Amino acid sequence: MKAILANPAPHGNGPYLRITELAIQIKNMLKEDIAIIVPNIYGEKQKRILKNVISEREFPNVYLDSYFGELLNELNYEGGDYLERLEKIVSSQKKLEDKLRAHISNGFIATSLSGKDKVFKMQDLLFEINHNPILHTGLESYSTTIGKFSEILKETKKLQKSGEFSKLYEEKLLEKCIGIAKNLESKQKVIYIPQPSTFSYKENKKKKNEIYTPPFLHVFDCGKKDVDLSVYVIVSGVKYTKDNSLFLKTIKYFKNLSYTIYCPPNSSLEGTSPALPETIAHENVVAVVARAGWSSVWSALFCEKPIITYYDEEDDPEIRLNIKTLEKLNLGIVIRNDKQLKNIEEQINEIKPKIKNYKERLIKKFGKLDGIEYIAEHIIKNFIKNV
Repeated sequence: MKAILANPAPHGNGPYLRITELAIQIKNMLKEDIAIIVPNIYGEKQKRILKNVISEREFPNVYLDSYFGELLNELNYEGGDYLERLEKIVSSQKKLEDKLRAHISNGFIATSLSGKDKVFKMQDLLFEINHNPILHTGLESYSTTIGKFSEILKETKKLQKSGEFSKLYEEKLLEKCIGIAKNLESKQKVIYIPQPSTFSYKENKKKKNEIYTPPFLHVFDCGKKDVDLSVYVIVSGVKYTKDNSLFLKTIKYFKNLSYTIYCPPNSSLEGTSPALPETIAHENVVAVVARAGWSSVWSALFCEKPIITYYDEEDDPEIRLNIKTLEKLNLGIVIRNDKQLKNIEEQINEIKPKIKNYKERLIKKFGKLDGIEYIAEHIIKNFIKNV
C-alpha cells in the first residue's frame, strides 16, 4: 500500500490536522487507496481530536506513527518557552533527523485510527507533506507555512534591535536557528504560503518555489441551527491562552453581557457550552475569541466575523507578527487593556464590513476560499505524474 507521510511542526493541533486534511484531499482527488501516515505527537489526545475532525470513513487510511511522534515531541514546547524551543532545535535537530531517517529506511509499524497495525517500507512512501517542518525525512517534500521559520527569526532579530520586542533572544542563538531553518526550506520542492498569514502586513517578494494560496483550511457551513447570541472561544494548547488574564477577562465581559460562550467539544474551559467550529458561521455568533493563530483567524474570516485576541509580551514572535497582520488588514480586534472591552460591541460592528470586503477580494484573487483544495489541485496538476 502506497502512503503519504505527514510531517507537522510540533506545536499545537493545527499543523497535524491541516496536513492530514491535505493528504486526504490529495488521496481522494487521485481516487487511489493511499495511506496517510501521521506522527503521533500527543498520544490519545491527538487520536481523539483526529477522530473528531476527519470523516469516519477515513479512519482505516490514517495511520499514527508513535516513534516519529516521540522524536518530534522532543522538540515540542507546548506549555514551555520559545527560548527553550530554539535551544532544543540547536542542540537536537540533527540527531533527531538522523534517527527519523533511519526509522523510515528500516521500515516501521504504524496503527490506523481504526486500530489496525501495518508495516511500511521506504519504497511505500510516495512523498512528504509538511507544515513548518523541523526535521526532514529525505523524501520529496511539499511544504505549507504561515511564515517561513527563517524569516520569522530574521524579523525577530530586526524588531528586537528596534526595541519593538521587549523579550530578547541571543543573536547567536537566532543565527544558528536561521541556518537550520534555511537548510530545511532549501529542501522543499515547493512552499505554499496562504493569504492572509504572518507577513501579510508588509510587501513580500515571492521566491521561485513559493506559491500563494487561499487560507489553509476547509470552508465549512453552520452545522448547528439552534444557537444563542454568543461568542465562540478557542482555547489554544499553549499556556499563553489558558493563563492569560486579558483572555479570561474578555470571556467574563461577554458573560456579563448575557452572551453564551461556546467552545470546541472537550475544551477544558469552565462555564462554556460545547459546539463544533462550524457554529461560528451562525448569525448569532458575533465574534471568535482566541490567540492569534491562523486556523482561528481563518475560521473567523470565512464566517465574516472578527477575531478578538490579545497582546501578550511573553508570547512567541510569530504571534506578535500575526497581530501586526490582523491590525493592518482589519481582520481582528487586539485587546491590550481592560478599557478596550467597554465598547467591544461597537468595535465588532465597525470591523465586520472590512472583513467581508477582504474575504471577497480573496475569492476574486484565487477563485475559491478553500486552501486545502487549492493546494491539493496544484500538487496533482504540477507534480504528481503517477502513483
